[in-house]
Amino acid sequence: MKKSLRYLFATLLLIAIIFLITITYMNYKVIPTEVHKIDSINYVKEGNFENFNSLAGDCCNANPEESRVFAAKSKDAYEGDYSLNLTSENQCACISKEIYQFDKSNIYLFLFSYKGERPRICLWTNGDKGCLINQEIEPSSKWKNYANILFFTNKSASASVFFYADSDGTRTVTNLYDDLQVHKLVSITPSLNSEDYKTNEEYVIKTNPTNVVNSICAKQYITAEGKCPVEKLSDDGYYLVRGAPQVNLKFPWPELVLIIIMMLIVIRLLFRKQVIKVEETFEYELKKGLKKFR
Repeated sequence: MKKSLRYLFATLLLIAIIFLITITYMNYKVIPTEVHKIDSINYVKEGNFENFNSLAGDCCNANPEESRVFAAKSKDAYEGDYSLNLTSENQCACISKEIYQFDKSNIYLFLFSYKGERPRICLWTNGDKGCLINQEIEPSSKWKNYANILFFTNKSASASVFFYADSDGTRTVTNLYDDLQVHKLVSITPSLNSEDYKTNEEYVIKTNPTNVVNSICAKQYITAEGKCPVEKLSDDGYYLVRGAPQVNLKFPWPELVLIIIMMLIVIRLLFRKQVIKVEETFEYELKKGLKKFR
């Protein structure tokens, strides 16, 4: 190839490399598809269980005469002075908390803390006549936090959160629950500008589940790992973040590989003689080494 053509081709490749780097950089930061502020009102009354004085129900009720279920306040609390103690010696101890001022058109943030052997929850909705969430949670001997997003259907007329302790009768099962919160989400305009968010407030965002989600928060919220709190709420891309959300694509490995290949081609075009000499020297040394080895 003539020298002028090599230089022209190399120049075009350099322009393509610069363009690819620019596009990759510009698209690396992603605007969330949804951003929601969290309404400060907790739409569950007495979610801290400080004044709890109700009896446990039996949500199995397979044999009423064999039911042995109990509910009480426990001084082992995540927040405040008391938590809910649900204990079952046989069948399913349960209590329910209604979501008041319920609006099926709203999205809600659902939070609580728990510990125990077999924690289980149900989001029961009248109208749907079933649990929109019916989930056994990972057992834990220490307090853990649970967070989820609540969506409702056109049939949903009212909604209640059920907590359980289940026993088959062979041993006693105790679960503790505390700090139950249900908050409406208020939609706001998504933005890449961190100044549009408050670094001490929480937001719920939605983005592609393959993206990487971080945030910029106030110093007092930074974790021991040096990051701001980010919690995955669902498999379809909802996250709870503290401060300004920062959403990025996964590391662009295909673009990086392509850029490296193009740069190697440019180097060979611009420094053809030097590259050929280096290749010949390497080939010679390799053959020489193989002969000694034999």
